[in-house]
Parts: sequence; C-alpha cells; structure tokens
Amino acid sequence: MRWRILLLVLCVGCASRSVDDYQSEGEAIQRSLVKELKKVQSVEQLRERAPRLRHHFNDLVELMIEARKNIRGEAVVHDSRWSDALRGEMIRLYELEGAREVMESAEREALTKLDRFEEKKAH
Repeated sequence: MRWRILLLVLCVGCASRSVDDYQSEGEAIQRSLVKELKKVQSVEQLRERAPRLRHHFNDLVELMIEARKNIRGEAVVHDSRWSDALRGEMIRLYELEGAREVMESAEREALTKLDRFEEKKAH
C-alpha cells in the first residue's frame, strides 16, 4: 500500500506542466515583484528589499528556463497586464538616483543564469 502511494506521488509530481501552468506561475511571481516594488519610495527602501527582489527574479528566470526546456511548439498567449505593471514600477524606480544600480544588482544573478542557458541552447 505504501509503495502505491509513493508511486502516485511520484507520478503526479512528474506530470508535465502546461503552458497555462507556466503562465500562471509566472504571473504570480510578477505580481509578487510588483507588490514589493510598489512599497519602495526611496533607494534605501529598495536596498532593504533587494534580497527579496533577487529571490523573485531568480524564481522567474528558473521558471522561464524550465518552460523553454519543456514547452516546444505550443502557441503561447501572452497577457501583458503584469508585465506592463512590472515595467511601470521599474521605470518609476529608475527615476530615483542610485536605484538603477540596486535593481541591476538584484537582477544580475538571474540574468546570468538566463544568459548561460541561452548560450548552451545556442550550441
């Protein structure tokens, strides 16, 4: 009986994810980023939130990489609502002196992972 439960858990855990699954998770991460960024009114506050932002950026890139590995040839409908909100918050923050450097630092690890993946994929 135990092995059947374990087998069931393993099978469910290994079930492939759909485009909708990736999109939903990506939107949730973007919502979290927007929520964090909306709280920021100064570079000091941005520095305080940088570890959380770094975590969200890494989660988003890991999801993107996983989706690119697993989703091939499926049509993707892009809902830009959260992407637009995220872009708007980043533009707002970039107007603060010193914020660009803090944001780029928070993004750096995630973007490096994405670049490495893209380079491997190209070869």
